Amino acid sequence: MSCFSVVDNRGGHRGTRGGSGRQPNSTLRFDGEFDFETSNAQFDKVQIEREIEKELKEKLALGIMSFMIFCFLEN
Repeated sequence: MSCFSVVDNRGGHRGTRGGSGRQPNSTLRFDGEFDFETSNAQFDKVQIEREIEKELKEKLALGIMSFMIFCFLEN
């Protein structure tokens, strides 16, 4: 059984393990409005795309090599 709340197929609710299932009394508060432009400026879209492309190429190359080895061993 998971330690998270689970909803079963009948729509019933089972409590969490090891606790009463009640929410904590603390509330998350913010001092001001969130500045999305400043936050987004921290990310370089082109650099992220290059990193993802590089990672995918490496995984593809590894997959191709693994397939070639598998085919070689089968023959």
